[in-house]
Amino acid sequence: MRQDMLFDSLLAAAQRRSITEGELMHMLDDEISRLADGARVHDYLRVIAIRRVRERIASPARAADDAHARRPGAR
Repeated sequence: MRQDMLFDSLLAAAQRRSITEGELMHMLDDEISRLADGARVHDYLRVIAIRRVRERIASPARAADDAHARRPGAR
């Protein structure tokens, strides 16, 4: 249940930056994949990923980079 509250908070922050829920899920899935690669303990990966994505969204420079990466054909 705590993770749901964290996600809701993250979603609200994303919406303030005009990031759709689908784009946010993609960002979160990517972060979880990066964290899971080589991880021995997986219990808190989602919580850590939510924190990292929230930090990325809050940073204006990184948010601009993420917005560019979300554009179709960008990568």
